[in-house]
Amino acid sequence: MPTGTACLEICALADTLILDEDGVYDPASFNDRLLLGLKGTMSEAELHVLKGKLRAESSTRCDGANMLRPSYRVRLR
Repeated sequence: MPTGTACLEICALADTLILDEDGVYDPASFNDRLLLGLKGTMSEAELHVLKGKLRAESSTRCDGANMLRPSYRVRLR
């Protein structure tokens, strides 16, 4: 699978524009390519933070006996 940089290079060679909710970018333009690289880096940082939060949440929920106890109750008649 190509990396983000490789995808930008392919788009630049093929004269392809990239569109998102903020605008239209031309990977052949230095400024647009720089901005797209920054957006990619920020997205990776955001994913890293979200994964850390999910790991912290799952470790607090799965401590000791709570991991073996069901989180629902079944009523038998």
